[in-house]
Amino acid sequence: MSTLISHNTISALYCKCAEECHKRAEEYLKLCRHDEALTDFYIAFRFLNIFLDAFLNNKVALRLHGEVIIDILTELLKMNPNDEKKILNIRALAYTKISKYVEALVNLNRLLEINTNNEKILSIRAQAYIAIRKNDKALVDLTRL
Repeated sequence: MSTLISHNTISALYCKCAEECHKRAEEYLKLCRHDEALTDFYIAFRFLNIFLDAFLNNKVALRLHGEVIIDILTELLKMNPNDEKKILNIRALAYTKISKYVEALVNLNRLLEINTNNEKILSIRAQAYIAIRKNDKALVDLTRL
Protein backbone atom coordinates (compact mmCIF):
# COMPACT_ATOMS: atom_id res chain seq x y z
CA MET A 1 0.00 0.00 0.00
CA SER A 2 2.80 2.45 0.78
CA THR A 3 4.11 1.93 -2.76
CA LEU A 4 0.78 3.09 -4.18
CA ILE A 5 0.66 6.11 -1.89
CA SER A 6 4.21 6.94 -2.85
CA HIS A 7 3.29 6.46 -6.51
CA ASN A 8 0.32 8.84 -6.11
CA THR A 9 2.50 11.42 -4.39
CA ILE A 10 5.05 11.25 -7.18
CA SER A 11 2.32 11.49 -9.80
CA ALA A 12 0.84 14.54 -8.08
CA LEU A 13 4.28 16.13 -8.16
CA TYR A 14 4.58 15.43 -11.89
CA CYS A 15 1.20 17.11 -12.45
CA LYS A 16 2.15 20.09 -10.30
CA CYS A 17 5.47 20.48 -12.10
CA ALA A 18 3.72 20.30 -15.46
CA GLU A 19 1.22 22.94 -14.37
CA GLU A 20 3.95 25.27 -13.10
CA CYS A 21 6.00 24.87 -16.28
CA HIS A 22 2.90 25.55 -18.37
CA LYS A 23 2.08 28.74 -16.41
CA ARG A 24 5.67 29.95 -16.62
CA ALA A 25 5.71 29.28 -20.37
CA GLU A 26 2.60 31.40 -20.84
CA GLU A 27 4.25 34.24 -18.93
CA TYR A 28 7.36 33.94 -21.11
CA LEU A 29 5.14 34.20 -24.19
CA LYS A 30 3.61 37.43 -22.91
CA LEU A 31 7.15 38.81 -22.51
CA CYS A 32 8.09 37.64 -26.04
CA ARG A 33 10.70 35.29 -24.57
CA HIS A 34 9.91 32.55 -27.03
CA ASP A 35 12.91 30.29 -26.41
CA GLU A 36 12.18 30.07 -22.69
CA ALA A 37 8.46 29.57 -23.40
CA LEU A 38 9.19 26.73 -25.81
CA THR A 39 11.53 25.07 -23.30
CA ASP A 40 8.93 25.23 -20.52
CA PHE A 41 6.13 23.97 -22.77
CA TYR A 42 8.33 21.04 -23.72
CA ILE A 43 9.15 20.28 -20.06
CA ALA A 44 5.43 20.44 -19.15
CA PHE A 45 4.65 18.07 -22.00
CA ARG A 46 7.32 15.59 -20.81
CA PHE A 47 5.98 15.66 -17.23
CA LEU A 48 2.45 14.96 -18.48
CA ASN A 49 3.60 12.08 -20.67
CA ILE A 50 5.49 10.46 -17.78
CA PHE A 51 2.37 10.74 -15.59
CA LEU A 52 0.04 9.35 -18.26
CA ASP A 53 2.34 6.46 -19.14
CA ALA A 54 2.73 5.53 -15.47
CA PHE A 55 -1.02 5.24 -14.93
CA LEU A 56 -1.70 3.53 -18.23
CA ASN A 57 0.63 0.75 -17.11
CA ASN A 58 -0.48 0.59 -13.45
CA LYS A 59 -3.85 -1.16 -13.40
CA VAL A 60 -3.69 -1.70 -9.61
CA ALA A 61 -3.47 2.06 -9.05
CA LEU A 62 -6.41 2.54 -11.42
CA ARG A 63 -8.52 0.09 -9.43
CA LEU A 64 -7.62 1.41 -5.96
CA HIS A 65 -7.45 5.14 -6.68
CA GLY A 66 -9.78 5.51 -9.65
CA GLU A 67 -11.71 8.57 -8.47
CA VAL A 68 -8.57 10.55 -7.68
CA ILE A 69 -7.00 9.56 -10.98
CA ILE A 70 -10.14 10.55 -12.86
CA ASP A 71 -10.08 14.00 -11.24
CA ILE A 72 -6.41 14.43 -12.14
CA LEU A 73 -7.02 13.27 -15.70
CA THR A 74 -9.92 15.69 -16.08
CA GLU A 75 -7.64 18.55 -15.04
CA LEU A 76 -4.89 17.30 -17.34
CA LEU A 77 -7.33 17.24 -20.24
CA LYS A 78 -8.14 20.90 -19.62
CA MET A 79 -4.43 21.76 -19.46
CA ASN A 80 -3.39 19.67 -22.43
CA PRO A 81 -6.20 19.07 -24.95
CA ASN A 82 -3.66 17.87 -27.53
CA ASP A 83 -3.32 14.65 -25.51
CA GLU A 84 -7.09 14.07 -25.55
CA LYS A 85 -6.86 10.57 -27.00
CA LYS A 86 -4.34 9.33 -24.44
CA ILE A 87 -6.10 10.96 -21.50
CA LEU A 88 -9.57 9.74 -22.50
CA ASN A 89 -8.19 6.23 -22.91
CA ILE A 90 -6.80 6.17 -19.39
CA ARG A 91 -9.89 7.86 -17.95
CA ALA A 92 -12.14 5.26 -19.61
CA LEU A 93 -10.03 2.49 -18.09
CA ALA A 94 -10.22 4.15 -14.68
CA TYR A 95 -14.01 4.41 -14.91
CA THR A 96 -14.31 0.72 -15.83
CA LYS A 97 -12.03 -0.30 -12.96
CA ILE A 98 -14.35 1.40 -10.48
CA SER A 99 -17.47 0.05 -12.25
CA LYS A 100 -18.69 3.40 -13.58
CA TYR A 101 -19.54 2.04 -17.00
CA VAL A 102 -21.84 4.83 -18.18
CA GLU A 103 -19.08 7.38 -17.57
CA ALA A 104 -16.59 5.08 -19.28
CA LEU A 105 -18.88 4.90 -22.29
CA VAL A 106 -18.82 8.69 -22.67
CA ASN A 107 -15.03 8.55 -22.98
CA LEU A 108 -15.06 5.45 -25.20
CA ASN A 109 -17.64 7.00 -27.54
CA ARG A 110 -15.47 10.10 -27.91
CA LEU A 111 -12.43 7.92 -28.63
CA LEU A 112 -14.39 6.13 -31.35
CA GLU A 113 -15.35 9.49 -32.86
CA ILE A 114 -11.61 10.14 -33.19
CA ASN A 115 -10.77 6.66 -34.51
CA THR A 116 -13.88 4.75 -35.59
CA ASN A 117 -12.22 1.37 -36.11
CA ASN A 118 -10.03 1.08 -33.02
CA GLU A 119 -10.46 -2.58 -32.08
CA LYS A 120 -9.17 -2.15 -28.53
CA ILE A 121 -11.68 0.62 -27.81
CA LEU A 122 -14.50 -1.34 -29.48
CA SER A 123 -13.67 -4.32 -27.28
CA ILE A 124 -13.60 -2.26 -24.07
CA ARG A 125 -16.85 -0.54 -25.06
CA ALA A 126 -18.49 -3.93 -25.70
CA GLN A 127 -17.44 -5.02 -22.20
CA ALA A 128 -18.90 -1.82 -20.72
CA TYR A 129 -22.17 -2.39 -22.59
CA ILE A 130 -22.32 -5.96 -21.27
CA ALA A 131 -21.75 -4.68 -17.72
CA ILE A 132 -24.79 -2.40 -18.00
CA ARG A 133 -26.83 -5.11 -19.74
CA LYS A 134 -26.95 -3.52 -23.19
CA ASN A 135 -26.05 -6.73 -24.92
CA ASP A 136 -27.45 -5.64 -28.30
CA LYS A 137 -25.01 -2.72 -28.42
CA ALA A 138 -22.17 -4.95 -27.25
CA LEU A 139 -22.94 -7.36 -30.08
CA VAL A 140 -22.72 -4.55 -32.64
CA ASP A 141 -19.26 -3.61 -31.35
CA LEU A 142 -18.09 -7.21 -31.24
CA THR A 143 -19.16 -7.81 -34.86
CA ARG A 144 -16.99 -4.83 -35.88
CA LEU A 145 -13.88 -6.53 -34.49
